[in-house]
Amino acid sequence: MNHCSTHVLRFRKNLDRKPWRSAVSLHSHTMHSREYLGRLPEYISRIPIASHLIEREVGRIHLYRHVVVDFRRVYWTPPLSAREAYRLEAGQIEQNLGLSPLVSLSDHDNVEAGLHLSMLQETSHVPVSVEWSAPYEGTVFHLGVHNLPASDANSWMEHFRRFTAKPGRKRRGSSLKGRKVAPKYRGPNGETWAGRGARPRWLRAAAAPLRIEFTDLNLAVNVSRDERGRHCLRWDFSRRSKVHPKLSLSMESAVANRVFQGRENPAIAIARGRLRTSVEDAGAALRFFPAAKPLFSRYRELVAEKYPHLALD
Repeated sequence: MNHCSTHVLRFRKNLDRKPWRSAVSLHSHTMHSREYLGRLPEYISRIPIASHLIEREVGRIHLYRHVVVDFRRVYWTPPLSAREAYRLEAGQIEQNLGLSPLVSLSDHDNVEAGLHLSMLQETSHVPVSVEWSAPYEGTVFHLGVHNLPASDANSWMEHFRRFTAKPGRKRRGSSLKGRKVAPKYRGPNGETWAGRGARPRWLRAAAAPLRIEFTDLNLAVNVSRDERGRHCLRWDFSRRSKVHPKLSLSMESAVANRVFQGRENPAIAIARGRLRTSVEDAGAALRFFPAAKPLFSRYRELVAEKYPHLALD
């Protein structure tokens, strides 16, 4: 094994960078990361006017809507895809430092960004990394775990999740074995699923009936429930389908290719008018994109395997 030394220097504009060849970015998040706001009330309390206004609104919500605002469950996601975050970090190192960039994206408890980049030729060298929220004696440490093997990254995450569910020095077997897990998903008719085992039919068909139109190709695909056989969804490639969709998505094929490959955030595409929606059931739009995550992953694999000309640089 070869050993080398690591020098950590405080950045200064006049720092002599001639001896160095590379610069490292170890902490950057993407749209796959959930940034929870549990400590937000602590920071707000330091701002007199803002704290008064926010506390008043929170009190009104509790009084009139009978809802308790728990900031520990509230989160936001950064607007950048994996490729956009990588290019932003790498570009800053190249432009500001003139060095070769080494970027490691570490989302909170999620390795999707690194796995996505590892499938693309331009970013195949990017390590698969994660910022693991590790519980320890009543608090949480945010540990950066870098350069996970791509083929075993999901297995590592499963080990992390098991430890997080039941932390301790001595553990035997699965941390969830024999435990009743609270439901994570609730269906439109009261169905529940805890996230364990096979995904139920109502969740796989959550956004159906659905219609996606590719305006420049004069092509449409209609998705609806299908209770017959072993499949849960019925696909119909017709612009005159008899199914009345609850959610319609309309976009050009180039936009669809960027969204499906994680190059463009769907919310930003909607805001900029590149992705248009026509919704009968407002909840359907909110359910579609999280439920379509496996579809996007499979699309990226398919492009890399059989249609490399569609891969985005």
